[in-house]
Amino acid sequence: MIASSEQWLAHVLLLVVSSTSVV
Repeated sequence: MIASSEQWLAHVLLLVVSSTSVV
């Protein structure tokens, strides 16, 4: 399903940033 590792990393990074931003 995951075509590019870069896209996956970007998605995870965005999720982490969003999670930390809420705190």
